[in-house]
Amino acid sequence: MTGVRTLMLGSMLWAAASAATAQALVINELMAVNAATVADEDGDFSDWLELYNPGPDTVALDGWHLSDNAVNLVKWTFPSVSIEPGAYLLVWASKKDRAHPTAPLHSNFKLSGAGEYLALVRPDGMSVEHEYAPGFPEQSAGVSWGLGGDFSSQRCFLTPTPGAENDESQGCGTIAGFSFSVEHGFFDAPFNVEISSSTPGVTIHYTTDASTPSETEGEVYTGAVPISTTTALRAVAFKTGLAATEVMTRSYIFLDDVIRQSEQTLPPGYPERWGRGEKADYDMDPDVVDDPLYAPEIKDDLKSVPTVSIVTDVDKIFGSEKGFYVHPRGRGVKWERPVSVELIHPDSSPGFQVDCGIRIQGSTSRFPQVKKHSMRLLFKSAYGPNRLRFPLFPDSEVESFNTLVLSAGHGNSWIDGTTHAQYLRDTWAKETQRDMGHLYSHNLFVHLYLNGIYWGMYRVTERPDSSFMSDYAGGGEDDWDVLKSGKLVDGDRTAWDELQDLADAGFDDEAAYQAVIERLDLNNFVDYMILNHYGANWDWDHHNWYAAGRRAPGGRFMFFSWDAEHVLENASGNNTNTNERGMPSSIYNNLWRENAEFRMLFADRIQRHMFGGGTLTREKAAARYLGLAQDIHGAIVGESARWGDKTRDVPGTRDNQWMVERQRILWSFFPKRVDNVIKSYRRRGIYPLAEAPRFTQHGGDFDAGFELGIKSRDGTVYYTDDGSDPRLAGGATAAAAKLYDGPISLGAGTTVSARALADGEWSALVRADFVLATPLRITEIMYNPTGGSMHEFVEVMNIGGGDGDMDGVSFTAGIDLSFGPLTLAPGQRVIAARDAIALENLYGTSMDIAGQYSGRLDNDGDGLVDLTDPGCTGAD
Repeated sequence: MTGVRTLMLGSMLWAAASAATAQALVINELMAVNAATVADEDGDFSDWLELYNPGPDTVALDGWHLSDNAVNLVKWTFPSVSIEPGAYLLVWASKKDRAHPTAPLHSNFKLSGAGEYLALVRPDGMSVEHEYAPGFPEQSAGVSWGLGGDFSSQRCFLTPTPGAENDESQGCGTIAGFSFSVEHGFFDAPFNVEISSSTPGVTIHYTTDASTPSETEGEVYTGAVPISTTTALRAVAFKTGLAATEVMTRSYIFLDDVIRQSEQTLPPGYPERWGRGEKADYDMDPDVVDDPLYAPEIKDDLKSVPTVSIVTDVDKIFGSEKGFYVHPRGRGVKWERPVSVELIHPDSSPGFQVDCGIRIQGSTSRFPQVKKHSMRLLFKSAYGPNRLRFPLFPDSEVESFNTLVLSAGHGNSWIDGTTHAQYLRDTWAKETQRDMGHLYSHNLFVHLYLNGIYWGMYRVTERPDSSFMSDYAGGGEDDWDVLKSGKLVDGDRTAWDELQDLADAGFDDEAAYQAVIERLDLNNFVDYMILNHYGANWDWDHHNWYAAGRRAPGGRFMFFSWDAEHVLENASGNNTNTNERGMPSSIYNNLWRENAEFRMLFADRIQRHMFGGGTLTREKAAARYLGLAQDIHGAIVGESARWGDKTRDVPGTRDNQWMVERQRILWSFFPKRVDNVIKSYRRRGIYPLAEAPRFTQHGGDFDAGFELGIKSRDGTVYYTDDGSDPRLAGGATAAAAKLYDGPISLGAGTTVSARALADGEWSALVRADFVLATPLRITEIMYNPTGGSMHEFVEVMNIGGGDGDMDGVSFTAGIDLSFGPLTLAPGQRVIAARDAIALENLYGTSMDIAGQYSGRLDNDGDGLVDLTDPGCTGAD
C-alpha cells in the first residue's frame, strides 16, 4: 500500500492530542527482511516496525525516540503524532529519515536481518519504554517478529500483519536435517543423490535444470535422483504448520561435458542471442581443447584453482526481458537477481553454498559486445544471510563479507582483443600495495560456472566500501566516507571536498600544509601515487581508484588500487605528470609543487621501495609477478578455451601469447623500470639529484665484530644509530646526526638512518634495522591448514651449539605471542599454537607447546612471521 500517510489496520490518530504519559507502548511487530510483504509510499520494500498502545489513554509521541543502538538511544525522534488506545502506528525503518507529522514516518536507520538491538525511548532520552535486548534474532525473508498475545513472549509470524493484531494461528517451526547424500564437486561417473530430512512427513520438490523448486514447481522427490552429467540439483522441503526450508543447491560438474561445451550441448532454454540481438557465446574452443599441448592437461587445469558455481532460473540470467546478464547496462537493485553461489574446492576441502543477489559490475563490463561480464555478489537478508561467513581469502583475518566482486579482467585480456593478455596486473598492483605496508583488497582466482556452463577464469576480490573499511580498520559502516573515482559510494563527501579545497588553496604557510596532511594518511597516499607511477598506469586517475576516510577524530583518507589492468605495459611510460581535477593526482601535484617537506617525504618513500631490497626493486617486483603467474599457469588454459577466440579466428593461448607477454614483463619491464621512473621524478624535482648513500649490508642479522660501511657518491654522509632522521624539517642537520668517517660498530639491535648532503641538497633517506645473529629459527609453519585455522602452528628450534634463552622472545609480525622463561637446548624444538587444545586433539600430546598466540599467520600481509628477542637477538 503506497501513497498514503501509512498503513492503518486499526484505530489511529494522526493529529496531536492530549495524552496520558504513564501508559506503556510496545514495539509489537517488526520486519527486518521485507522481501515483498508491503511497500512504502515510494514503492520500496523497506524494513518496518509497528508500535501498539495497549493502554486506556492516547499517548503523544512528540519527542519520543527509536534506536537500534543501545549506546545512542536518541538516534531518531518522533514528530507530533499520537496513538489512541488499542491502535497501531507503522514506522518504516528505511534510513530515509522522514519525520513529518502528516506523512509516512521513516527512521534514519534500517533493521539488520542478522538481528540487533531495538528500542522505543521516552523524551528524556534515557527511559526505555520497550526494547528487544540484547536484540531480536536473525530474521528470514517475508517473516516478521514480535510479541505474542501476552505482550511479553516473542515469536515469529509466518503471516505478517503490519497495523493489525499479530497472527498466531500458524506455527513458526522449521524443518530439520534437510540434506543431500552427495556434496558438490567434480565427477567422472554416474551416481545417485538422496535428499532427506530428519523431520518426518515432509514433502520435497526438486529440479535438475537450475530452476527454483517450490510447492508448485519441480518434481516430487520419491527416491534417489540419478546424476550422469553436469547438473545443478536444487530442492526445497515443505510440511504443513512449519516454515518451508530455504532452497538448497548442489552443483555436480563433469569435466568431460565441460570441455565439449557448446550451444548444441546445452539443455533447452538458453537463447541463441542475448538482449537486443548480441550473438550468444557458450562454446569451449576445440582448437584449444584438442591441441596436443593442452588436451592431456585441460581437465586438471580446470581444477587448478577453486570453482565458483552460480545457479538460478535461466530467465533470470538470459531472459530477454529480465535477464540481468543480457542487459548489462541495467544498474541498481532493479537489476539484481537472486542466485545460489557455491565455492567448490578441487581437493574436496570445505566450501560453501549460500543464496545471495547478483548484478553486473563495472563500466567496460556493461558493453553488450564484451560478453564476459564482471559481476557483483550481494549478501542480503532478502536473498539469504546478510553476510557470507567463510574464511575465503587465506591471507585475510576477515571471514565475513557483504559484497564480493567477480572480476572478469577486461583490460589486457583476450576479451579486450589484446595479445598482451595476462589477467595478473590488477592483482599484482593490489598485492604490491599490501607489500608496501597498506590495507588492500584481497583476491582469489577461480573458475566460474553459470548454471553449470563454464564461464572462464575470474578473480574474486573485495570492494573497499564502508563495510570493508569497518571490518579492517574499525568503526561502524556509518562512520566511513567512501568515494570511487570521485563519486560518492558511502557516507557523504563533506570531508573529501574540504580536503580538495584545502589542497587547491595552496600552501603559503606550514599551517596550510598541516591542515591537508591531517586529512590524509600520508604514507598511504604517497605509496599509492608511487605504485601508479611505477606501474605507468595510463588508465588512471580519471577513474579506477577508491578512497575512504573515517568520520572520527584523527580520521584520514586512504587510497586503494583498483582495476589496475593497464600497468606494467611500457617500461619507458611516464605518468608522473598526471593531474586530474578533483582526483588524487590533483592533491599530489599541489603538494609537491609547493611544499619541500612533502617532496622530501616522497623521495624517502621512493628510496624505501625502489632500493635496498624494497617492494619495487627488480627482484621483489618480478618475484611477486612470477608467483601470481605460477598460480594461474593451469587456469589460464581454461580461459583460453572459453574466450581466447573472442576477437580472432586463431585463439590466444597460454603458450603463444600469455607466456610471451609474461616473459616480456619479466625481462623488459622490471629490469628497466626503476631507472626510468627515477629519471622522470628527477626531471620534476621530486627525487633529489644527490645520490642516497648505500650500506655495505642493508640490514638483517650480523655476527659479533661486524662493522657497517656506508658508501656515497655525492657529498657528506650524516647518520644516526637510533632510528631518527639526520635531517630536521626545514633542512637543518639534526643534533643526533653523526658525520660518517669510517665503518660503524653496531649494538645488539640497531636502526641506522643516513643521508648524503651535497651542495646544500639532502639525498633521500636510507634506513635499515640490524640485529645480532641468534640461534633461534622458525623451522616449520602450518599455514591455512585443511582442518581450519585452529590447527595453525609455528615451530621454533635452537640450531646453535649452546643453550638458547627464549625469555622475552616474541612474535612481532604475523601473530602475537611473547614467550616466558624458557631455555632451549641445542636441537630442541617448541611449538606456538593458535589453539593448543585443538592441536593436541589432532596430533596428540607429545608436542612441546610453549605458548598460544593470537591473530592469524601473515595477518599483516607481508608474507612474514617475525620472531624477535628484545634483548639482543632476532630471527625472521
